[in-house]
Amino acid sequence: MKKLVGLLLFFNVFVVLAQGGINSYNFGQTPQAAMLNPAYNIETNYHFTLPIIGSHNIILESTGMTAYDVIGTNSIPFQDKVENTVYQLVANDYFLLNQKMEFLNMGQRLNNDAYLSYGFYEELDLFSTLPVELFHLFYEGTSIPGKEYKIDDVVMQSNLLMVYHVGLQKSITKKLDLGIRFKVYNAAYDLQATSNKGNFNSNITADNIYSHSLSDIDITIRTSGFAVQYDADNDPIKDQNGDIILENNSGDDLYFEDYFKGGYIANKTFFNGNKGVGIDLGLTYQMKENLVLAASINDLGAIFNNNQVRTYAYKGDYTSQGLAFEYDSPIGYVQRLEDELNEYIPLTIEGNNYTSLRPFHVNAFAAYSFNKKRSNVCELYKSVSYSYASIFGALIHAQNRPNQILYDASFFYERNFNDIVQARLNYTVNKYSASNVGLAVSAHLWKINLFAGVNNVLGLTNLAKANNISAQLGIHVMIK
Repeated sequence: MKKLVGLLLFFNVFVVLAQGGINSYNFGQTPQAAMLNPAYNIETNYHFTLPIIGSHNIILESTGMTAYDVIGTNSIPFQDKVENTVYQLVANDYFLLNQKMEFLNMGQRLNNDAYLSYGFYEELDLFSTLPVELFHLFYEGTSIPGKEYKIDDVVMQSNLLMVYHVGLQKSITKKLDLGIRFKVYNAAYDLQATSNKGNFNSNITADNIYSHSLSDIDITIRTSGFAVQYDADNDPIKDQNGDIILENNSGDDLYFEDYFKGGYIANKTFFNGNKGVGIDLGLTYQMKENLVLAASINDLGAIFNNNQVRTYAYKGDYTSQGLAFEYDSPIGYVQRLEDELNEYIPLTIEGNNYTSLRPFHVNAFAAYSFNKKRSNVCELYKSVSYSYASIFGALIHAQNRPNQILYDASFFYERNFNDIVQARLNYTVNKYSASNVGLAVSAHLWKINLFAGVNNVLGLTNLAKANNISAQLGIHVMIK
């Protein structure tokens, strides 16, 4: 069991949180900035992003530990490293993976000076808290009678989807820009386990016999986009080789390995998944010639799951006493234990539709420009910030996740090198870390905009000791 815990922790350090897009928020006259704030004016007449290779974003973060805690080269035995790591975790520690790849991003300026943009991108999102008390249970077992272990903090949320979007940015006054982006989601799969509760404890009875209790168990797991076929006894239906068969609208047998083959998963991701809708809203306000305020909310929406839906629920209480083997082998005891668990904490499976909310993001931004380098400011596109060589600013970001709000604050210095290259150096703090230094560069070469950013430059020197990393890359064609 300790090896299992070690493997889980080892996996956790490589799967990790999105910071608030400080690398590209209102930066570099790039379409990636407009995706974060639909009111951001990218000051071009046309743009398109090179399909597939043009724009990528990946964000990883773990809290409570790093890979070095488990696999670092030192004199501490591996088992002790794992145990020490387990006991330094707290209830709200989590890991998160978010990855995006744009297939199409295009835009054009309309006759009324509004800017229309449209396209679609793929997004994979995975968020999970760490089952800290279950880790403790694996190590402690029944060695602490009376101690209660909870599963209330076990939360998981994941989906893979295609996002189709169309947005409009418009200058309302000389100072105020507004933006809106409508989104249609097509989810290949969705997984939700966000409201679980229950307790486990061991006690010694008056007869000096261990008593183990599962109490107030209420576990619900919802899935859509893939569904195992079950018989009347809630046992998975298998073929003659013992492989589990999935539900398939075509009538042919479908297996887990088929689901993850390119053609099937691509079809689900692009077209035949569960549908949803969402919206992005943003504003940019030029308070003074050298002071800009901005705010946005992204992915305010939901997915309506009605395709290959399953809801798995366990509810009940169970208590066992001792290990009295009443059969010829321990296998009989295990079978009896399984039968009793199925009786007292039964599994129910339903196909009811459900709605899953998107994890929305909120941003508040301010930037102060100085070192004026030219006086000819373009009033049409209001590029007043770029008439200055230097910018100081800040971004506050929060995102909604099950049972908690994740937040961070970033401060940056930006330098404009003759409108060809812009560089941003940023520093980010949150409740788990205070040492993230990031760097982003945007370069305009002919009609090509190149963008690259990383949020934890210091972490690149030793990835094993880094508990977060995010990187962005963009190649865009922009025609003025």
